Amino acid sequence: MTNTKFSDLLADKLLELGYSHCYFVAGGNIMHLLNSVRNRFTCIPFAHEVGAAIATEYHNASVAGFQGDVTPFIGPGAMRVGGHAAAA
Repeated sequence: MTNTKFSDLLADKLLELGYSHCYFVAGGNIMHLLNSVRNRFTCIPFAHEVGAAIATEYHNASVAGFQGDVTPFIGPGAMRVGGHAAAA
């Protein structure tokens, strides 16, 4: 029996859908997701959630075709990036 984590299944599905980049602020609350995406995506770390959200929005606006980015965030940072995440 294999021990497949939900974060691995999620990362595989995002990859299948065409996602290619992960703009993130590292933290314990997303460590499993980051571990799952680090070998599947181009991961770019940020010090602040708004910077990660702006980078995601810029990438989506500048790359032709499917929007292939993901910005995992949770907690207080989620409130700061709501508008950017919606635009991305």
